[in-house]
Amino acid sequence: MEHTNSPNPTWDKVEKLNSKLSVEWGESKEDIWAKMEAQMQHSNPNGRVISLNRSILQWAVAAVILILVGTTAFMRFYTEWSLVPDGEHRIVELPDHSKVHLNAGSEVGYHPYWWAFSREVQFEGEAYFEVEKGNRFQVESGNGTTTVLGTSFNIYARDEN
Repeated sequence: MEHTNSPNPTWDKVEKLNSKLSVEWGESKEDIWAKMEAQMQHSNPNGRVISLNRSILQWAVAAVILILVGTTAFMRFYTEWSLVPDGEHRIVELPDHSKVHLNAGSEVGYHPYWWAFSREVQFEGEAYFEVEKGNRFQVESGNGTTTVLGTSFNIYARDEN
């Protein structure tokens, strides 16, 4: 559709019809204003009071608590695992930039969303750890727990060894 400055004959007809319309009110403008002012004077000066149903508030608090508990549980128990099949090696970088050099047939798991609170790793197999300095870093395996603050070390945790 193009825009032109020429007059539109259809629009002119509509304008002409609209100019002939008039709305007849049963009352004058002054009477309508007087009624409105009277209603405003008799109304509550503080406005309308809306009471919040107590059960709605209780449900909202319960929903917030449920969301917080669910989010915390997800952060705490969600675990990322890295499994290395036989004949391969892999380097896994943890959220604090510590590195785990996994040997063949090894696996490591950690909680990425809980890492800021607790640097814990579940481990099975053989790996060389390069741990960034910081809070306690804990490696848990079926054979024991190793706790450091920041260093490099090797762990061999296979079967009973």
